[in-house]
Amino acid sequence: MLGHNGSPHPLRDTAISLDLAARSCAERGLRFTPLRQYVLEALLVAGRPLGAYDLLRLLGERLGRDVSPPTAYRALAFLQHHGFVKRLESCRSFVPTIRQTAPETVDETVDETAGESGVFLICNSCGTTVEIDAEGLGPMLLSHARAYGFRVNHSSHELQGTCETCQSKGAKP
Repeated sequence: MLGHNGSPHPLRDTAISLDLAARSCAERGLRFTPLRQYVLEALLVAGRPLGAYDLLRLLGERLGRDVSPPTAYRALAFLQHHGFVKRLESCRSFVPTIRQTAPETVDETVDETAGESGVFLICNSCGTTVEIDAEGLGPMLLSHARAYGFRVNHSSHELQGTCETCQSKGAKP
């Protein structure tokens, strides 16, 4: 389980995650450009989901210049396509993912992330987001979809509610 809020050793975890991403890209012949690294690093360090405009602001601060939205979106699209980040559909933001290696894709017309087993728990009160590994969920859902002749090109697994901390402070679900 990976929390996107309050990691016990964020700098060490960030360095490890960036190193794993760089090695994964190198092994697959992909370019892990400085901008892609900065985007992933910003998401890792943030400790919470970030929207594209939050990322633009952080990138501008890091680079000392404005970054155009298409540039940031291209970096996010690369990171998302190759399994380093996930887009949270419900809140239109991005988080780093616990998956450290690329999925095996047999059918290139199917989104690489369609059969993933990660599920995001999102607190509606504080925004804390936790990704849990729900091994077998993605393949099971894809199997059912195929049984009905349905071709999946994208799936998103998010559960919204109230985290334990917010519940203890009296927040309602």
